[in-house]
Amino acid sequence: MPSPSPNILLVVLDSVRADRVSCTGAGPDVTPHLAALASEGVCFSRATAESTWTLPTALSLLTGLTPREHQGEIARRLSPDVPTLAELLREAGYQTFSATNNLWVTARSGLDRGFDSRRFPPQDRRMAASMVANVLQPLGVMRSAGDKLVGSFRRWLRHADEPWFALLWLNDAHHP
Repeated sequence: MPSPSPNILLVVLDSVRADRVSCTGAGPDVTPHLAALASEGVCFSRATAESTWTLPTALSLLTGLTPREHQGEIARRLSPDVPTLAELLREAGYQTFSATNNLWVTARSGLDRGFDSRRFPPQDRRMAASMVANVLQPLGVMRSAGDKLVGSFRRWLRHADEPWFALLWLNDAHHP
């Protein structure tokens, strides 16, 4: 018997403009797989980021609070007394999963709380931010981890119990 609670997949394409995605304004062939996924779920076509950079935006998205309320931009991490979406869903019986290659969406900021399973590619953990910014990005040799993150989600999904909540925070658009 199917679960009365829906499965939830939250896909974040960090630094991607809405007019570059098929379901929110680009041509139909720009992101066809994402358009197919959106046609079976919900596509938020009028959402606006709470900030110009990842940390406060991620904290707002995963807590429902504004930057003024969560104060994450000042503290650089989420206060332990503020529940995350993953924590609330896990308490409601959801199995939870997170895959990201963005350092701001990890234990560093407190955004790992509530996830039963977390994936963060080892090569990204070892890579110093200055090396990425000063060497790899300018040379255009930064390798995308998105395919690895999606693959780890697919492997996790084969064994996941319903209902489940999964966060895929893809950072690939930051790099050429």
